[in-house]
Amino acid sequence: MVGDPLVSVVMPSYNAEPYIAEAINSILCQSYQNFELLVCDDCSTDKSLEIARSFGDPRIEIFTNEENLGYLITCNSLFEKCKGDYITFQDADDHSSTDRLEIMLEHFASYPDISLFGSYSRYFSGNSGKTIKVRNHLPHEQIEDIVKRYNPFNGATICIRKEVYRVIGGYNLFFDRIGSEDYDWLSRIVEKFVVGVIPEVLYHVRLTDDSVSRSIKSPMQLISHDIVRFCQEQRALAGSDGISGGNREELDRFVANKLEPYLKDQSLVFRKAAEVSMYNKHYKKALANALLAIREVPSRLINYRLLIYVLRKSNLNLIK
Repeated sequence: MVGDPLVSVVMPSYNAEPYIAEAINSILCQSYQNFELLVCDDCSTDKSLEIARSFGDPRIEIFTNEENLGYLITCNSLFEKCKGDYITFQDADDHSSTDRLEIMLEHFASYPDISLFGSYSRYFSGNSGKTIKVRNHLPHEQIEDIVKRYNPFNGATICIRKEVYRVIGGYNLFFDRIGSEDYDWLSRIVEKFVVGVIPEVLYHVRLTDDSVSRSIKSPMQLISHDIVRFCQEQRALAGSDGISGGNREELDRFVANKLEPYLKDQSLVFRKAAEVSMYNKHYKKALANALLAIREVPSRLINYRLLIYVLRKSNLNLIK
């Protein structure tokens, strides 16, 4: 690689007091050292900001939001401040392998036609540190097809050339606080740039009871992936989607149809949330959602069946 390109690392932070020091240190201890770490505190009520400021490293820039704006808007504001040739992420409650930046840059140098790389990621219990799962991906050649069905990457593993941001821009505000902003972003990038996979675990995702990806509170969160896929289809057929100026009425009808079952059964959102928690082996969260489903609609037999299922499958894990 010619020279030592600057890597911009984006870190939104909200109430990450127990973890943010580890997250920051995982960047400061990188084998590749030419980076800037942009931290934005999203109006935390704990000591996250104080901890971030305590490092005093000149490569760390600290920003603050006067009110809580959420992950998406905070990321977009940090994108605008990036000076690097490459942009990547570090969530405040996760950590990176020490050679993550070095390996990413080596791959960009080896594949000059590729504008985005994502790596494998490891998910671990925030309580025990035990590995829950490793998220692997298929080869470069299959990513374009995979993205039409699901998001193959944990969004924080993604690293892009600065050119990608100049062309695509940041996250789509439509997905603010409902999730899937990274899936939508990736799907739009894939349509214009070549995307690649680094077949190594370079990023470590902490799963806790209050993880944003685990806190399902509305039906829109549960259908956000479907919306991304529908917008992909709209762009493929008409060149634009209902969010970016295309057929909005068509998109609105799709969303309304997807939301209809949740309007008819107010407990469905909790059942779906319990299913997601069970899939991720987050048993306490699954139990809590199963109980919320019963409280919401106590007359539905299916809610009691769900509770029995959760208790049986989780077994002794509930008392750990």
